[in-house]
Amino acid sequence: MPIEKKKAYFDGRFGLTYLSIGARKSHSKDIIKSDYLECLMLAYCIEDHQWPDIPGFRAKIQKFEEKCKFIGLQVFKSLSLAMKLKNKDNFFKSHLLVNSEKNPSLLKVLQYPPVNSKEVRPSFAVHTDFGSLMFLFSDDLSVLQMHRVVVPEDRNKRLQSRRSMAFFSNRQRSYVGYIRIRRW
Repeated sequence: MPIEKKKAYFDGRFGLTYLSIGARKSHSKDIIKSDYLECLMLAYCIEDHQWPDIPGFRAKIQKFEEKCKFIGLQVFKSLSLAMKLKNKDNFFKSHLLVNSEKNPSLLKVLQYPPVNSKEVRPSFAVHTDFGSLMFLFSDDLSVLQMHRVVVPEDRNKRLQSRRSMAFFSNRQRSYVGYIRIRRW
């Protein structure tokens, strides 16, 4: 998609939002750097008119998000058993509305542009992610590390665009309940 069309999706609201290269700033110690990536953030509750006019895009994204939700719910069930929660259903129920308007879950589609040897720097600096559970997916070229994305050492990989996706699963905002964890 041409950059002009991508920029039409930068509105700062909850929904479909595009961030161009350098739009995000990472603050690490006393250094402020622009992240070297572009990002499309997709909340599940995107209104019909906000979706890009790309055949099949919406259906593929929503199918992928539903698969992430299904896997996430299985993980939450397993965690509630492993943590020996008194009320195992509270943990699971607090995530049932993932991929709905009442839940702040989010999918980020990321692209890291080619980097020549003179520009080597982290693509996405050290950071902290939010939410209950995050799934990371990447192509064979990406170098995802816990809490950061780095530029590949291999020059051939650096000279190619790299892609990854992150799905953030969160509990619904309206859920009233608590989780009591037993002492081991």
